[in-house]
Amino acid sequence: MSAWSVSSMFLLLLCLLAVWRWQQERRAQGQLRHDLERARLELAIKSRMIAHVNHEIRTPMNAIFGYSGLLHDRLQDPMNCRYIDAINTSARSLLRVINDLLEFSRLEAGKIEVHATPTHLREQLDAVVALFLQRAVSREIVLSVDLDEATPEMLMLDADRLRQMLINLVDNAIKHTEHGRVAIVVRALPSERAGCVSCLLDVDDSGTGIAQEDRDQIFEPFAQGGRRTGLDASGTGLGLSISRQLAHSLGWQLSLLDKSTAGARFRIEMRDVPIASQLEPSHEDDRRLQDLPTLRVLTVDDIALNRQVLVSMFTDTGHQVRVASGGREALDLAIKERPDVMLIDVRMPDIDGITLARLLRGNEHTRRIILVGITAARLAADDPDRALFDGFIFKPFHAGILARELSRLIPREPSAGHAHAAEAGLHRPSLRALCNELEVLLTEVWPGVRDALMIHEVRDLSLRLARLGERHHYQRLNQYARRLAVAAANFDVVQIEFLLAKFPGEVMEIKRADAAEAETLP
Repeated sequence: MSAWSVSSMFLLLLCLLAVWRWQQERRAQGQLRHDLERARLELAIKSRMIAHVNHEIRTPMNAIFGYSGLLHDRLQDPMNCRYIDAINTSARSLLRVINDLLEFSRLEAGKIEVHATPTHLREQLDAVVALFLQRAVSREIVLSVDLDEATPEMLMLDADRLRQMLINLVDNAIKHTEHGRVAIVVRALPSERAGCVSCLLDVDDSGTGIAQEDRDQIFEPFAQGGRRTGLDASGTGLGLSISRQLAHSLGWQLSLLDKSTAGARFRIEMRDVPIASQLEPSHEDDRRLQDLPTLRVLTVDDIALNRQVLVSMFTDTGHQVRVASGGREALDLAIKERPDVMLIDVRMPDIDGITLARLLRGNEHTRRIILVGITAARLAADDPDRALFDGFIFKPFHAGILARELSRLIPREPSAGHAHAAEAGLHRPSLRALCNELEVLLTEVWPGVRDALMIHEVRDLSLRLARLGERHHYQRLNQYARRLAVAAANFDVVQIEFLLAKFPGEVMEIKRADAAEAETLP
């Protein structure tokens, strides 16, 4: 065989080998694309399923809380009352599981949005402590906050996400500490960026600690904290996993530190957080539906309980409200009556909210109606269907959120009692007395109401607050009491939890007004 033939065969083999490798690479790339597409599809299906389950469970959950509360009011036998309390406790546990699963699903799908706003850090820490104070005392735990004086008062960050992480960490610490202490410690560090600060936020407990061999898995989903203890091990085991992913979405780090003494110490490293300027207290949550011009409103929802809640929000506000149980009925009513505003549930069985909005925009008689979508899932920023609606309200929501969104879309009539100065007749002696009475409710009554979530107790608290507001002529407290009473009347446990969590902040706001007035006195 000649040298030319050997060379030709060698080149041919090289070409064949190159073609084979090219085919293998193409096959591997095709398989990778297929696997990625399948993973995306499975993730999308799982996210839709969890969102659907969340949507379908919350309405009957409200009924469980509501009717068990009514039954508790009618029962006289202490044993039967304890049975009802057990039902409520189990229902609250189920609601926490649902919330954890939904949050975990959002994090996996990368759908968590970050909204940084000027935040009073001390208020956020105090609010978290207030949530757990009664539980800590019952377990003989000293719960404290140690905030470095060098930490700026106002920071630009996502307060809701920070509070969510702190609640998970403090809840985990108390759960695994039988007696001793749990401390939130914040230390400020200089930042290389102008106008920023870095903070180390530690949640330190004296509990059972975490075994060395379990430290690597504690941030894994469903890991139950890695603590070997006979103490409370309830929960989904998602709290630490969710907290770490939330920290990552904010550009922070959550880690477990080595500790020479008993217990565990978790640290949130908040790097380069912008320092916010001191702002006047926001009155966004004080917006009321009755401050708007008189409106003709059509609410559209296939679930009767949701329609009842919306109608209750508009009670005694001066607005005219009609309801429709589906898209077809809503379309007929809109063409016939031409309301000013339509509140449309996006997810409905016959004609969904997006299809209804498209039909309304295509009709010359209804195209100018203000359309507000009500949804449990946020539409993507680039979703063309967003343009069909003038605004959105995301579940769960309360009357203040509804009023805020409508105020954005409709010019608001001037209201005389919006600023602190408009609290007519509220002079310093009355304000100081109000602060003292609210402090008693905050420390002695509110913790039990928040933990038990019994409708009759929530109703009693709203009545006591309403009487205080009327006696001291404090309109803001009257508004809060009314919102709490409406939530109790509608058995809206999500709204009740939201309002009760805000109560320490309401008290703090009144105390701040008292302190500001004291500074102006000679």
